[in-house]
Amino acid sequence: MKKTRTKPVRRESDNLSPEHRLDYRKARPNRFATRGAEQIETEVMKLDLPARAALAEKLLSSLDDLTEAENEALWAAEAERRAEELRSGKVIALDGEDVMRRARQAIS
Repeated sequence: MKKTRTKPVRRESDNLSPEHRLDYRKARPNRFATRGAEQIETEVMKLDLPARAALAEKLLSSLDDLTEAENEALWAAEAERRAEELRSGKVIALDGEDVMRRARQAIS
């Protein structure tokens, strides 16, 4: 097999002046990356209604971009979370027919 010579890879950063090159070793972490979902939710709930609605629309539309495999993984994680809640006793299972009977009574 013949060895071919390749040209050195040019990076876009090679064209940048030194003051525009980022030293990733000095970069600080994203302040939201270390926050839990509950903290972010608390901050989001402080927004006014139109801002929350716009954010909700963006979040919901981002779910449309998931692949089938990503959707399956999310549903599997949700199923596992629910199963763990049942195993731990955090929630109890209810009979489906009983739930439907109560729902019908509630709306009649």
